[in-house]
Amino acid sequence: MCLPTMTRLLLTTIVLHVVCQPVLRAQQVAEEEEEVVKVRGIHDIDLDTWQQSYTENQKLLVLLYTLDNCERCPAALETLTQVQEQELPKGLTIAKSASPELVTKIGAEQLPTLVYLRDKSYVIYDGNFATTDIAQWILTASKTIIRRLDDNSFEDIIPTAPGVGVEDWLLVFYREPCKNALTAVESFGVKAYGRIKIAKIVGPENPRLTLRFNVANCPEIILIKQGKVYKYPSEKVDMASLQDFVDNSYSKLKEETIADDTTDDNDFLDSVLTDFIKIHLRGDNQPIVVASLCAVVASLVFIFFCCCRPKTSRRPKKAKKE
Repeated sequence: MCLPTMTRLLLTTIVLHVVCQPVLRAQQVAEEEEEVVKVRGIHDIDLDTWQQSYTENQKLLVLLYTLDNCERCPAALETLTQVQEQELPKGLTIAKSASPELVTKIGAEQLPTLVYLRDKSYVIYDGNFATTDIAQWILTASKTIIRRLDDNSFEDIIPTAPGVGVEDWLLVFYREPCKNALTAVESFGVKAYGRIKIAKIVGPENPRLTLRFNVANCPEIILIKQGKVYKYPSEKVDMASLQDFVDNSYSKLKEETIADDTTDDNDFLDSVLTDFIKIHLRGDNQPIVVASLCAVVASLVFIFFCCCRPKTSRRPKKAKKE
């Protein structure tokens, strides 16, 4: 009687071991990963924490990942723990997030994705998940990648006269509706640092530059290469397309002409409205511009009719006889 009982106990033990071992192993791995993360100071954040870091102008490096069907995510998490042992900028906080809301906010197309927030703007890493590569990228991204120019500072920074200035520049004219394109442009700027300089220009605030470069799109991306000017032809703005434009495809495009900035103030004010209308009739605001012009014309006709029509003489009323 004892032998069958012991046999059943032994078989039960073996079955339980076989069934439970994968579960226990997975739990052990999860606990080890969590312990490593806690020891090395990597915390989970959500969209609210990201927004707070943005508001307070903090430096924040975040690995966006998912626990579902992501073969590269565990290795990326391990690499992230090794990155913080490298030489990094002071005040940098390293975090990770599986928040779908934050992934949507960043616009990450694939996971894992590494994002670096600094100076109230962020850049996205586009490279191998190697510790030294990421550390070097962080140091480069901490520098001033994109410069803000305006009507007054442009000619001092980027001379456009013939034979003056040999540096290559990528200009981005933008408005609020297309502001998100700056992320891809600045991320490309980190990758191409030292080969080309990047500048951003708020279109509505700088009418002179908008007219000189014949800006009609939002965003309008312009390459100044070896003193020649080319316009980015695609509506899709990503790092790969920008790199191809700067390195290769620009040579297949027609060279653009830039107007000289020699117009007197009075002549400029006389022509700015006409040129502005011409540009925006080809842009996204065409229906609004046409409707506004029709309203203005109708108002002028009405005012002209009211003010210029001949006045009819009134006959004096006859006095009533008593």
